[in-house]
Amino acid sequence: MWRIPRSRKRHIAVYQDVKGVISSQMTCTAIRLVAGAYAAARSNKKPAQRPFEFKRPTALFLVGERGRDARFCDDGTLSIWTVAGRKRIAYIVPDAFKQTLAQAAKIDSMTVIERNGRLLGRVVVTLRVPDPKGIHPVGIDLNETNA
Repeated sequence: MWRIPRSRKRHIAVYQDVKGVISSQMTCTAIRLVAGAYAAARSNKKPAQRPFEFKRPTALFLVGERGRDARFCDDGTLSIWTVAGRKRIAYIVPDAFKQTLAQAAKIDSMTVIERNGRLLGRVVVTLRVPDPKGIHPVGIDLNETNA
């Protein structure tokens, strides 16, 4: 069975081979995503028998408060880090998601794929939600057979 080493050892083993091709942050993210694919396969009881092939090009941009790899600008553009430096591209938010994006406490990351010749971004946001207010407290006794 083919096996990838654990986090720190894996990072040390492959970082020197891939550094300089893309930014350091993106290199570390790519290493993490590959490791995540192997970990998911292992936890789904389908461990890798050979190295995975990633056929669909995907880019993950960390946004966060510092705007590491990408930043949503006030002028309606997205500033992203590329191997050729920072690029600004216009983006469109579908009407169904405009309110959710406006209420986001934080934009965490964005995954970009190519679909039908266009770029499609999937954004992960953190939302503030009120604490739930229950009417009647409910408890379950573990020795009770009919709850």
